[in-house]
Amino acid sequence: LEVMEEEAGTVSLWSDVEGENCNDYYVHQYCTEAVTLEGTSAILNNSQYASPQLVDALQTTEVAAIVLYTDVALDEALPVVNRTISVTGLCGDLQDLHCEVSGRNRHRIFSVARSGAVSLHQVALRHGFADANSHLGNAGGALYLEAGGILTGYNCIFEANEAYDGAAIFAVGCSVTLSWCSVTGNTAGHTVLHFVDSTVIVDTQSRVAENFADKACCLFTRNSSVLVQDSQVEDNYSLRSVGGIALEGSNGVIRASNLTGNSGWYGALHLSEFSSMLLCEETSISQNEGRYRTGGMYMTSGSKARIIESTTVTNNTAVFSGEDPFTFPHKAQAVAYSWIVYECGSITILVAAAQLQLQWCSK
Repeated sequence: LEVMEEEAGTVSLWSDVEGENCNDYYVHQYCTEAVTLEGTSAILNNSQYASPQLVDALQTTEVAAIVLYTDVALDEALPVVNRTISVTGLCGDLQDLHCEVSGRNRHRIFSVARSGAVSLHQVALRHGFADANSHLGNAGGALYLEAGGILTGYNCIFEANEAYDGAAIFAVGCSVTLSWCSVTGNTAGHTVLHFVDSTVIVDTQSRVAENFADKACCLFTRNSSVLVQDSQVEDNYSLRSVGGIALEGSNGVIRASNLTGNSGWYGALHLSEFSSMLLCEETSISQNEGRYRTGGMYMTSGSKARIIESTTVTNNTAVFSGEDPFTFPHKAQAVAYSWIVYECGSITILVAAAQLQLQWCSK
């Protein structure tokens, strides 16, 4: 383990590279990478010893930043993170700098305590695994956050992880921000992304796609606030719930994003327990499939939605298989009735061959 003493501040880890989407906030693989070092940084560059080195770095309280120059296959579960720390991957070339941290289908990858805050840059968390024998139980295949934990991910990958709740991320009472991140190919007994009493931001060309959940959904929130912005939620599959996003007593905003090709009992969205949803700025909900109920958006228990600013809900399907144990009289293709408020803006909704356009304020 190579340990370097660095002055506090921001340092560049490689030279400027011209590219798009470069600014002072987001990290992009074609921009100059900058990592804030507030004390000691640990450099991991030997694949043979990377797993014990990562354990040592997380246990060394003076280490505030970990820089990976090699992939890491975990030999054991990592210690719980109980402080502020950043992990940055610098593998490969400028086309793909991600370093992989693999749980080898045996271990959860990161656990974050109440006092912990983890920032991930260009790190791919793959093959994380949590079951009933895991520390903290069968939740959080790749990453588990205890109440008060903070996760910030830039240009990260959560792929091929497995758990009952939160195959990719499980968080209760936490703050989570994912920018330029990919959540793909994860398998859950219940939920893939699981957020309760939390604040969640998924933005800037993030992609949540091709995940599988048995009993619930891909992105689940309860009593939380969630923003999905400039991102894709597509081709997710739920066996017995909503394919895309579920809000339970939560407030959500989907802005300039696409919910496409999701399949479940409900296709793209399910709102319940007085949840509220704002769909705006050219958001598209299309080609989703509800096998038992609506393909687009299904709302119950006093939930409400506002659809404004050129949002489209089109080409969604509701397919009744004859196996639905509930009576459901509203087999609308696009949006099932509960309480829907259309406000100022221009929207287009296609239901079968009929097209409805609202271009001014109405309720």
